[in-house]
Amino acid sequence: MMFETKRLIVETLCEDHFEFFAKIQGDPDVMRYIGHGKRSRENARMIFDRFLNHGKTYGFSFGCVYEKKGRVPIGFAGLIHLMFEGEEIEIGYYLFKEFWGKGYGTELAKGCISWGFSHLDVDALFGIVQPANQASRRVLEKAGMTFAEETEYGGIAVQKLALKRKP
Repeated sequence: MMFETKRLIVETLCEDHFEFFAKIQGDPDVMRYIGHGKRSRENARMIFDRFLNHGKTYGFSFGCVYEKKGRVPIGFAGLIHLMFEGEEIEIGYYLFKEFWGKGYGTELAKGCISWGFSHLDVDALFGIVQPANQASRRVLEKAGMTFAEETEYGGIAVQKLALKRKP
């Protein structure tokens, strides 16, 4: 297990999670503002393998998120090097839409931030959102992040939010 919050468990990613990952990556509503949108099973496999390799290389990555009550899988969340490269660490999350609006995104963002500052030697953590995804931006702001800059990743305009480590 990577970490847990009051209502959720984030379990270290393993091969057993792939079918669920492929399902969430293929949901156009979930993926609307992530990368270039809905992913094929093959593209989901490539991203899943990148998450697995990131975890093996760095000791952290995205994990499968479960509700504690009933151990229902609801999505994925965690931390990676921004766009899988560079020094900056990005937090992120995907939740199936039936779990939106329950405060899980904020709970996960805060959990990722807490885990990141407790386990990683970084001065700041980052969140990336597409400008039209104001709901996700509000989640990151509720978790304590503030706007840092407008930039571009993979040909997509994004807003970068940041939270500096408290001294």
